[in-house]
Amino acid sequence: MIINRKLLLNLITVFTTILFSALIPVSVAHAESTKNISIEPVGYDIINGHLDTKNPIENPNLMEDPGYSRTDSNPGSLPDSDIATEEKIIKEDNRALITNTTDTPYRWLGMIDYTTSANNEGICTGALISKDTVLTAGHCVARGNRNFTFTPGRNGNNRPFGTIQVTQVWYDKNFDYINNDWGILKLATPIGDKIGWFGMHVANKTTLFNQYATIAGYPSDKPENTLWKDKSTIIKMTDKQVYYNTDTYRGQSGAPVLDDKASIYAIHTNGNSQHNWGTLLTNELFSVVANISHMTQSSED
Repeated sequence: MIINRKLLLNLITVFTTILFSALIPVSVAHAESTKNISIEPVGYDIINGHLDTKNPIENPNLMEDPGYSRTDSNPGSLPDSDIATEEKIIKEDNRALITNTTDTPYRWLGMIDYTTSANNEGICTGALISKDTVLTAGHCVARGNRNFTFTPGRNGNNRPFGTIQVTQVWYDKNFDYINNDWGILKLATPIGDKIGWFGMHVANKTTLFNQYATIAGYPSDKPENTLWKDKSTIIKMTDKQVYYNTDTYRGQSGAPVLDDKASIYAIHTNGNSQHNWGTLLTNELFSVVANISHMTQSSED
């Protein structure tokens, strides 16, 4: 049987086009997830547990430089203690249980409980950064999640500072991109006045090189509602991401990445069997976070 050469070439071309058209979306999606996209903050009030998505809060002033690149921690009105110097398991699990959750800085951490869009229970970790503001990951507060609460210093069944309702959330319109995965909760009660909050600073890639990444949070693979931490060196950085071998697990998303002075320089978001990573507090993101932390919920100024 004689096959027409031109026909054969056409068939090869069609087959190749079909094959690569099936592959391109996966490759493009992966590439787009790491694009450097500008921050686009949007906020929503919480009405009956749900985000009021019909009335988004957009404030262009949030992008303005607040005039500083670092905030100090605040111990609150409770008796102070010494500040500690310090979603995957990388090789061996090195996490340590924190039992003194009412001491600083651990009382500044808390469990975020919520209901997913599929009506399942979800948890993340958050960190107080002002009297009524909690820093966490964007994917924790988006995707149709609702009924948010924050329990600082939680230790099993013990809730030493109670559980606080969330009245407003903020995150990035492009939270699905790893460089834009950040979120903020505004609380109904200014619990930070009592228990204090973390300081934070703009991440400097030069000074962070070979430094440590300490992460404490509420992993779902450990006894329920218990706080665990680990510390490891930074292994790689990009303009907006930091990578480390610090052990974490699901539920620790949103935990602060801390330096040796317990100051936040990134937000833990994800990981794999090779390394874990977080969103750096760049100048741009620090400005947004700092400005939102100073907002009152009766004003958008």
